[in-house]
Amino acid sequence: MNSDGLSIVCRKPFNRPEHSEFDYPLSNAFDEIDAYIIFEDVFIPWSDVFVFQDVKKSNQFFIESGLFQHTTLQDQARGSVKLEFVTSLAIELAQRLGVDKYLNVQEMLGNLTANLELVRGALVNSELTGSMDDAGVFGPNLQPLLAIRAQLPKMYELALTIIQKLGAGSMMGVPDGRDFDGKLGHVLDEMMSSTLMSAEYRAKLLNLSWDVSGESFGQRQLMYEYYHGGDPVRIRAQHYHSEDLHIGDAMLKRILK
Repeated sequence: MNSDGLSIVCRKPFNRPEHSEFDYPLSNAFDEIDAYIIFEDVFIPWSDVFVFQDVKKSNQFFIESGLFQHTTLQDQARGSVKLEFVTSLAIELAQRLGVDKYLNVQEMLGNLTANLELVRGALVNSELTGSMDDAGVFGPNLQPLLAIRAQLPKMYELALTIIQKLGAGSMMGVPDGRDFDGKLGHVLDEMMSSTLMSAEYRAKLLNLSWDVSGESFGQRQLMYEYYHGGDPVRIRAQHYHSEDLHIGDAMLKRILK
């Protein structure tokens, strides 16, 4: 990183240093930077070069080394945890706002919990139907993992949309966390509290809901889910080309015969 000629150009940060984590619990705790790394006449010793002017070998490495399978398993395990977090947040928001007793809200939340179980099941499936490679290393079945990669972004976006619907205008008018310690703090405590939660908890919950669903940090997370694994159109096309349908094909041929 200290090599002569190497430069790093970072994007604008999403954290809010003028505010505390009370106001921006995710942006101020977990913002991870993106950057361009620019090589301008940088010396790289041959001992650090793995592949040179061999396009075929370079393209083979990611797939044939097993790296794709194992990074995809890690990636989708990460995605399932992230999906569980926003599902829990949506449910907590509905319960604390007292709207979870309505059937339409229960249906929305049921969509989220059903999606979460499908992702969990696909992860287990990938491990149970995995196989050994030529080097004797066990790897997961890629097809269930690619199914998660194809569908999880839409599941995650649905969770954010439900959080926005539940929080609605309440998320737009949360005071600065410092105001709760100011001269009108007692008024805010009385005005924003309910039988289901204190004013301070309400502010924290709404701040978290907005940070994950509306702020630049939360929107980056959504974009990440859609595009970090590559072109989502190609991901679905790859899944179609690789799907094992021998049982369905046999039933189809038997009926048509």
